[in-house]
Amino acid sequence: MFKASIMAAVIAAFPAGAFAQANLTAETTSPGSTPHYIDTTLAGVLESAGVASLQITEGATLTNSVQAVAEGQLDMAPAPLILPFLLSRGIGPYSGVGAEKGAELAGNLRALFFTAASAQIFGHYDSGAITDIRKLDGLRTVSYTHLTLPTIYSV
Repeated sequence: MFKASIMAAVIAAFPAGAFAQANLTAETTSPGSTPHYIDTTLAGVLESAGVASLQITEGATLTNSVQAVAEGQLDMAPAPLILPFLLSRGIGPYSGVGAEKGAELAGNLRALFFTAASAQIFGHYDSGAITDIRKLDGLRTVSYTHLTLPTIYSV
């Protein structure tokens, strides 16, 4: 009976050990931006599901983040679609990397998911026509849309 209880406890604990939570690293844009919101939400989802603990550095320069993911220093980062292309040719911000090394590094990148994100911002200057927030009839608002940003990861 005692042996059966011990064996049952070991078997019951085995799945928890087999699916241990991973620790991942990421960089994202400044707080308040759409990529930041998406990445912090992803971190919360991964954590609550017991899949991974995503440790995020905020306010990163995505040009550097893409190279860090390609070099294996980070697990993931949001990136404009043009950055992996520029890295693969060693041009633009990656001209110091060179074409051959850039192509090698870009081969380590994969798109995890794409977002067609946008942020709707209500803003005006102090000298604008808005004198009372309750009286907005007939006034225009400005909408800013971000580019599609895939979250990339290394293989």
